Amino acid sequence: MTAQAIKEEIVQLTRQQQAEIVHFIMDILVEEEDFELTDELKTEIDASYDAIENGVDKGFSHEAYRTEIDQLLAQIK
Repeated sequence: MTAQAIKEEIVQLTRQQQAEIVHFIMDILVEEEDFELTDELKTEIDASYDAIENGVDKGFSHEAYRTEIDQLLAQIK
């Protein structure tokens, strides 16, 4: 399965399912030996996940999501 096919499948999931996928991917990333999240970023990710899981936050628009991910990736490079 290609990355594009996976993305197309993820778009069809509920926001909670998408949040679970994000959490899963973050878990994979932090397992790498040279990857390190700051405590502040870990706290923010956990709070965001909890808010989505509890229905407090309905998630991001596509544009807001891209901006957020771009900022996250810039912090970890």
